Amino acid sequence: MSETVTSRQNPAVRHVAKLMRSPGERRESGLAVCEGPRLLQDALACGARPLLVLRAEGTALPPLPQCARVVTVLPALLDSLCDTRSPKGPLFTVRLTAKEGKPAPGEMCVLLDSVQDPGNVGAVLRSADAFGFSVILTPGCADFTAPKALRAAMGAALRATVYRMAREDAAALDMPLYAACAGGGSVLRDMPGGGVIMIGSEGAGLCEALRKAARGVLTIPMRAGAQSLNAAAAAAILMWEMSK
Repeated sequence: MSETVTSRQNPAVRHVAKLMRSPGERRESGLAVCEGPRLLQDALACGARPLLVLRAEGTALPPLPQCARVVTVLPALLDSLCDTRSPKGPLFTVRLTAKEGKPAPGEMCVLLDSVQDPGNVGAVLRSADAFGFSVILTPGCADFTAPKALRAAMGAALRATVYRMAREDAAALDMPLYAACAGGGSVLRDMPGGGVIMIGSEGAGLCEALRKAARGVLTIPMRAGAQSLNAAAAAAILMWEMSK
């Protein structure tokens, strides 16, 4: 079923706008807003069920599940809702929440501690999906359901297993924990065969509780004088090495 609206005060439009700007609203409702035809195709391919779809007049859509409500809006109204500078639409809502509980002992995981750039969080989700890792987010991390994170993840957020855990709970996991740092740790040839790779923020690094809980410290060798890698690049290299 499709309907046409022209007002920004329409309840469906206001609902999407609130989800776009409010992490609290996304967490409370368990919904996120994805943008663009590529993400819509990815959502359908992995079994996600779009619930509300906003499209511009004249935009064709792929076959949608019966639960989907399609709302046609003026192009200017859709553009005002989109988070990108050159919006492609459509916008659609899906259920997207972190998993309850904790990883199984044999699960390969990457933990992000206070990584605040949603682009980095999304890029880590994309790499985690590629290498078969789950993702653990501690308090202070950017919301993985934020529009920027979802774009960077390129559909991986719809497939990846994501946990939210307090730092003390993560430190107490019955799994080998390995802290990534810029120097002073083992090099890649000494990479362990499983466990949790812990990546801290680029400014402060890992919190003290997670550093103390680490079984070992991992360092990526770089040429002399080079600066450290950003969180997403370091995580991708270390996940690839552990996955071997």
